[in-house]
Amino acid sequence: MGINYDLHLWLYDPDYIRSEIICYKTDSPGETIRPDSEIVAIKPFPYNKFGDINYNLHQFDWSIAEDKVVCYDYEFEYADFTVDDLLKDGYELQLNQEGAKMYVKHFGDIWIGRKKHELET
Repeated sequence: MGINYDLHLWLYDPDYIRSEIICYKTDSPGETIRPDSEIVAIKPFPYNKFGDINYNLHQFDWSIAEDKVVCYDYEFEYADFTVDDLLKDGYELQLNQEGAKMYVKHFGDIWIGRKKHELET
C-alpha cells in the first residue's frame, strides 16, 4: 500500500537559492496539483543550463511559471515607497481578475518539474 503523491522540483531562474522540492499528497495515482501561476511552457526546459551527470532531470515533466513580485494599491498607505518609485524600478500597472490595480515586476522564471509516475505492473 503506497501513498499517492505529486512530487515537484521548483527551479527559480535566475534566483537559484530559492529553488525547492515540494511534495503534495494526492487522492489518486497520477493526480497533479497545479499552482495558480503555472502556465503551459512557452519555451523548452533548458537542460543544458541545469543538467549535471549527478542527476537526471529527464525524469520530470517541465512546465513554467512567472517569478514576480506584486504590490497592490492598499499596500501604499503604510509603505516607504510610492507608485512612482515602483514604476521607475520597472514595475508595470496591471489589473487583477477583480479589476483591482496591482503593480507587477517580473524577476524570472520558475521551472516546475513534476516527477513522472512509473506504471506499476
